[in-house]
Amino acid sequence: MKPKVSIIIPIYNAEPYLERCLDSVIKQSLKALEIICVDDASSDNSCELVEAYIQQDPRISLIRHATNLGAGAARNTGICLARANYIAGVDSDDEIHPDMMKTLLEATENGKFDIVQCGFNPISEEGKEQNSHARPAQKVNRIEQDINIFTLLNPAYWNKLWKKTLFINNNIFFPEQDYYEDLSTTPRLVSCATHIRIIEETLYNYRIRAGAITTTFSEKHIIDYFKGFDILIAYFDRESLLEKYKKQLYDYIHRNIAYHSRCLLDSTLDDKKIEQYLAQLLLFKTSYIENKALVTNKSKNELLALINDFEVQGIYRSKADKLTVDLQSLNKIVTETKNNEEIINKNNQQLQQELKKLRENNLDIQKSLTEAKTKGKEAQSALIEQQSNITLLEAHNKQLQKNAQILEKSIRHETEVNRLKTEQENRLNFLQEMAVFLFGLLLWPFMQPSKYKKLKDHPKAFFRDSKSKFTILISHLIKLY
Repeated sequence: MKPKVSIIIPIYNAEPYLERCLDSVIKQSLKALEIICVDDASSDNSCELVEAYIQQDPRISLIRHATNLGAGAARNTGICLARANYIAGVDSDDEIHPDMMKTLLEATENGKFDIVQCGFNPISEEGKEQNSHARPAQKVNRIEQDINIFTLLNPAYWNKLWKKTLFINNNIFFPEQDYYEDLSTTPRLVSCATHIRIIEETLYNYRIRAGAITTTFSEKHIIDYFKGFDILIAYFDRESLLEKYKKQLYDYIHRNIAYHSRCLLDSTLDDKKIEQYLAQLLLFKTSYIENKALVTNKSKNELLALINDFEVQGIYRSKADKLTVDLQSLNKIVTETKNNEEIINKNNQQLQQELKKLRENNLDIQKSLTEAKTKGKEAQSALIEQQSNITLLEAHNKQLQKNAQILEKSIRHETEVNRLKTEQENRLNFLQEMAVFLFGLLLWPFMQPSKYKKLKDHPKAFFRDSKSKFTILISHLIKLY
C-alpha cells in the first residue's frame, strides 16, 4: 500500500540521539508512513542501530552515502526516493509528537494545501524544554494574497509537511553545503506553492546541542551564508522574479546575518575573536548587498581583472555609482534633447504655417486696398446710407486720406460695413421677394396671366413698365422702381 507520508531522516554520527528519534517516528498515530533513513557516511554505529530497527519495522529503509555530502544531499536522496505525495523531515537528534504526522496530514484538507507548518519546542541537550515557537493559525493563498515569501514561514525544513511535487516539478533541492541549506530552499519552495497553512500546535522537539549551527562559528559559516544567498538571487533572477522580491530578499539577508551575530554573543569566544568575526561579517554583508549586482554574471577572467585592479579596491561601488549617475545624466540630456528637437520642429511647423497665412493675408490686404481705392466713393455712399455707422465711416474716410497705415484699420471697418450691407441687402431682397409675393398673391385674381408671369419672373421690369399709380407706389415702398 502506498504511504501517505514519507519521513526523511538524514543521519551523520547521531548514535547518542538516534534511538529516541526513531522511537518517536515509529510510534506515530498515523501508520501509513514510509521512513527513509539516509546515512551520510557516519563513522559511529548509527547504521547498525537503524538496521536493528528495520528488523522490527518494515516501514524503515536505509540508504548509505559512500562519502559525506552533507545534510542537504542526504535530504535530496530521500526526496527522490519518497513514494508518498507528502514529505516530512526529521533531524536525527530531534523528536516529534506522536500525533504530528496525523495532525499535519489532516491539515492539508485532502491535498489542498501544498505546505503545512506547525510550532516547535527547542530543548536542551539534557532534554529540558525552552520557550516554544508557534505562529498564529493562518491559511494563505499566495496567488490571491500579498505575502512576504521570506517571512511567512520560518526557514526550517523539519517542522513542515511538503508536497513532493514542489521539489520535483520545480527542480528545487537542497544545496550540498555544511550550513544553512534551509535558508536558500524554503523561500524557493514557498514561491512555487499556492496554498499554505500554519497551525498553532507545537509538535516538533528541536534539540539544541553543542556543535549545533547556532552555537558554532567559523569563516565557513559566513561563506555558506552567502553561498545560500547566491542560490536565492540566481533562482529569482532565472524565474524573472528578482525585481518583484528584491526588497524582501535583501531584508531576509539582513535579518539572517543579524540573527547569526546575536547568537555569537552567547558563544564561548573571547571578545577579541568576537569583534574580529563581527567585523568580517559586517564587511561581507555590506559589500555583498551593495556590490552583488556589479559582479553578477562576470566570467573568471573578468573577476580576476577586477581583483587585480588597484583602483577597484574599496571604490568599486563608488566608481559604478559615478558611472550610473553619469549614464543617468546622459540619458536625461538625450531625452531632453529629443524633447527639445520635437518642440523646435513643432514650433517651426507652426511658424511656417503662420508665415504662409501672413503672406496670404498680405496679398488679401493689398487686394483689398486696391479695391478700396477704386470703390472708395461707392463705399462712402453706402456707409452714409447706414445711419448707425455714419460716424465710423466719416472717421474711416478721414483716416484713409491722412495715413496709408491707418487705411488697414479702415479696411477692417469696411469689411464689417460690407457685411452689414450684405445683410441689409439680403434682408431687403427678402422683404422685396415677400412684398412681390404678397403683391402677386393679392392681385393674382385680377391680373392677366402674362402680367402675373412677368411679375413673378421680372418684378423690376413689371414695376418699371407699370402705369398704375398703385403699382408705382408699391414699387417705391419696396424700392424696386
